[in-house]
Amino acid sequence: MSIELLLRNLANWILETVDTDNIESFAIAIFGIGVTVFTVLFSFIGSKYDIIKELRDKISNGVASIEEQAQYKIAIRYVSRQRNINKYSIAVCIFSFLLFIMCKVKTLFFLGNRIFQGALDVLYILLILLVVSMVVLVLKDYRRQIKQ
Repeated sequence: MSIELLLRNLANWILETVDTDNIESFAIAIFGIGVTVFTVLFSFIGSKYDIIKELRDKISNGVASIEEQAQYKIAIRYVSRQRNINKYSIAVCIFSFLLFIMCKVKTLFFLGNRIFQGALDVLYILLILLVVSMVVLVLKDYRRQIKQ
């Protein structure tokens, strides 16, 4: 069996088994989760900025202890990591909302179009990969924080 035949069979299987309604539901659910993750991380980052500002003032006035200087560096690293994760959550939100809109457009205007369905399937797979990479990033950060 050649690779071409295998890929063609895989593409046909995906086109026949993945329903637009399922993709639409998945996309809107992932959008909601992405917004939730973004909001929670944004609040964590905001609270750390208050601490960073306070510590920065102490450091610039020369009254910060060694412990406070270390706290400042730790807070800066924490905010940097959380901002990186938040970038992924923004990408997940945008990507999933785009996929949701494309599902609606397909349902309204391109119901029998296999090319449009193929594009939706590719975006669906890419969204899953993006979500998996975000989960891996969060778990790596979690493990790093637990070790400290």
